[in-house]
Amino acid sequence: MDELIRKQLQDSRLEHPEFKFRVPTMARGTISRQILNMFSEHIHLLLVFLIIFLTLMIVANWKSFSVIADDLLGNVPVNQQIGIQQRYESPGGAHVMNVSDNDEDVNDADLGEAVLFPPDYRLEIPQLFEGTIPINTVNDEYVDFANFYDQAENIIQQKLQMGVVRYPFTADPGEHGNVFITGHSSNYSWAKGDFNAVFALLYKLKKGDEYSIYFGGKKYTYRVFAHFEVEPEDVSVLHQPLDRKMATLMTCTPVGTTLRRLIVQADLVRVED
Repeated sequence: MDELIRKQLQDSRLEHPEFKFRVPTMARGTISRQILNMFSEHIHLLLVFLIIFLTLMIVANWKSFSVIADDLLGNVPVNQQIGIQQRYESPGGAHVMNVSDNDEDVNDADLGEAVLFPPDYRLEIPQLFEGTIPINTVNDEYVDFANFYDQAENIIQQKLQMGVVRYPFTADPGEHGNVFITGHSSNYSWAKGDFNAVFALLYKLKKGDEYSIYFGGKKYTYRVFAHFEVEPEDVSVLHQPLDRKMATLMTCTPVGTTLRRLIVQADLVRVED
């Protein structure tokens, strides 16, 4: 019987060369629906994964996203979010204390006639926050060149808990070269430190904006001339020009990730006592 069927099929092909096997219309429709259903399921799973991922990222970095949201809505001063501290000194100079901007235990009566006294090494960016933040340094003599990156990175991460950090072996304000300052744009909500969102709004700085560094009893003001992103391993931004007095601010971007580095470069435009 099987041989007879095969012979009939062969004879049919010889008599009708145009004969080809075709999937029935109903079968073709079924296959198309199966492919669409499979594609839809994959898209659904991808969307669920993205929603879960974004939710976890926002929760883990809630302070930075809170700063950005409050800035967009204009709800509260940013300095209340990132824990900026200001140092006050009485006119006679006998009484000095550190006062947090959101410290409810300190009132105007406690300050009396106190005036703002900028400490020796602090950063001021009026477009991003009120007040000033500490600039911490890494002592160059304690950095071992044989193990520079690992050792320096550990020290910098510790210093970032107390403010921003001047990168080792870069210039100080007033010197020819590049004052290179790095700070957190975000960090895990459980990480130590009051400055984990200090540079969350750094992306807002554009060409022509100014920021200042207090150092050695003087105020050094810089004007932004460049705003760009680089890969994490790009060390060209640490270049120290011998014929220029400039400063660079760096942070991770996008906020909540360490994928790239946001760079803001500025030239020194004036020095005030």
